[in-house]
Amino acid sequence: MTPATLPIDVKDRPLATLKLSRGELTRRFGNGVVPDVEMFTFPGSIHVWPLRLDDGQRVLLMHHIEKDLTELYANPEDVDRALRGIGVASTLVTWRREVLG
Repeated sequence: MTPATLPIDVKDRPLATLKLSRGELTRRFGNGVVPDVEMFTFPGSIHVWPLRLDDGQRVLLMHHIEKDLTELYANPEDVDRALRGIGVASTLVTWRREVLG
């Protein structure tokens, strides 16, 4: 797994939310990025970790600071593959979107 640059090729809908704090994300993945406001349309402060996994999957972890909420985005849209690739247990998933077809 290596850090990637923004913008990263993922769809604009989260696949899952994770019970990971900003501190835990920083310990696991480094400092991350405070993105330009124009790049994202979310209210409040966010911090992101764009990643390219060893198998080529692109992952974006977006932490909403005020809500203490982390969203997972991935391309291809495979939550389990992304979790394995970033080394996060599925027990930390608090919500997941069903991806059809």
